[in-house]
Amino acid sequence: MDGLRARIDALLNRYGYLIITVASFKGGVGKTTLAIELAHQLDAVLCDLDWNEGNASKALGYRHDQRVRAPLLDAIEKGRPPVLVPGTARRRPDLLPCHPDFQPNEPSRDHMADLLTAWAKHWGRVVVVDTHPGDGESAFGAVMAAHLTLTPALLETKPLDALEQMLNDLASFPLLVVPNAVPSVAPGFEVRRLAQMTEKVGAPVSSPVSAHRWLRTRKKYMPVSAAPAIPKAHEPYVSEIHTIALEAVTHVERAAAA
Repeated sequence: MDGLRARIDALLNRYGYLIITVASFKGGVGKTTLAIELAHQLDAVLCDLDWNEGNASKALGYRHDQRVRAPLLDAIEKGRPPVLVPGTARRRPDLLPCHPDFQPNEPSRDHMADLLTAWAKHWGRVVVVDTHPGDGESAFGAVMAAHLTLTPALLETKPLDALEQMLNDLASFPLLVVPNAVPSVAPGFEVRRLAQMTEKVGAPVSSPVSAHRWLRTRKKYMPVSAAPAIPKAHEPYVSEIHTIALEAVTHVERAAAA
């Protein structure tokens, strides 16, 4: 046993809360899937700050158009902790869903950081924040509030261009780069480029997540790792995600001990 739950509890005892942000300057790199899986692995609240339709809320079966209230907008307007959509019984993380109207009402980065910190302290739990792609105000605020920010990295030219800008802009924040959807034969030039750009700013790189084709068309409204029986074909992916969760906790532990 790796004692992940005990290690998380130790961090919560130290800080009173824990914020893990998942962010990327480019969309389509696997950010939301990583956030959903991490939320399950860490028994965390999943806070969705992505107003696009392909967000974590929709991936977990939440439909804002069928609801009267918008918990995220209500919390910002009223200045109190949000009401969460419970998901444990349905093998989904407790969710703070996003809403399309969050875009025109996006708080400043400082305000967003303060809100996330206050909410996480109120819940006394791990909070995984999924952000809108890019360097917008709420995404930057989520990075500011986080004990650690994970950013998925595709070994492709344009995603690496965006990652390089992100690493340069956010070099002063605790980051963990996650090579994602890595093919069985990784492209050598891009592997070397990723190593060079991360070494330049001192950003650690996690173990890789392999390319899994079935993920592209998966339609279940729950984390892969939350299935009551993991299909044999999915076991490698679940193992990789669990390793990422362990490494994320390890990086926070090292920062706490420094």
